[in-house]
Amino acid sequence: MKLKLIPKNMKDFYSNVGETINKIFENPQALKNVAELEIISNDMVSTILHDNFSVSSFITILASDYYTHTHSLNVSVYAICLGKHIGMNKKDLEDLGTSALLHDLGKSKISDSIINKNGLLTEHEFNEVKKHPMLGWALARQIGITNKSILAGIKNHHERVDGTGYPDKLKDEQIDIFAKIIGICDVFDALTTNKSYKNSTGTFNTLVMMKKEMSKHLDGKIVNHFIGVFKEEMNKVQQNN
Repeated sequence: MKLKLIPKNMKDFYSNVGETINKIFENPQALKNVAELEIISNDMVSTILHDNFSVSSFITILASDYYTHTHSLNVSVYAICLGKHIGMNKKDLEDLGTSALLHDLGKSKISDSIINKNGLLTEHEFNEVKKHPMLGWALARQIGITNKSILAGIKNHHERVDGTGYPDKLKDEQIDIFAKIIGICDVFDALTTNKSYKNSTGTFNTLVMMKKEMSKHLDGKIVNHFIGVFKEEMNKVQQNN
């Protein structure tokens, strides 16, 4: 028995949300868009909390190529699923979803020629991209976001547990759980979607890589929970066959 997504028109929902996020990146200061974003996050949480939601089925409708706005939506879905597995309450899941949707907001202030470059970035270009967490954090504050965890998720999702990340070089327990979750989901989506210079690594290989090769970068306990999201779903499928 194949698990079905709730709502049934999830593909249309994904497409519409992608358009909304695209508008937000084009005009981050539009308060109306932020209100829409919170509604989207709340709808996604309600969908993911439904017993029949299937993250693996959702993966089949994700955009096959990597774009900033669709990436942000993908990361948000994964983050909510991960937060649910950890045991977060509904309000925290909604805030986490909002933070994930906005985690790359700062890229709206970086040259399109860098963000949309077909190929690997030069050192200079990468240094420009590394400014996006601080730029996104500043934009989020400008549009009235005050929740510390939402802001931390935007600002610190590229921190590493060994302290070699950016922008603040935070270590392990200094990193907010929102930032840790978003960082894990950010890596997962980046590796499992196609880019101009490389194909998807695939779900299984990506999870193995995150567990074995990124142990100094990602919180191992939270990575185990993320793997648990997929294991739990496999068990559901087996029980329904």
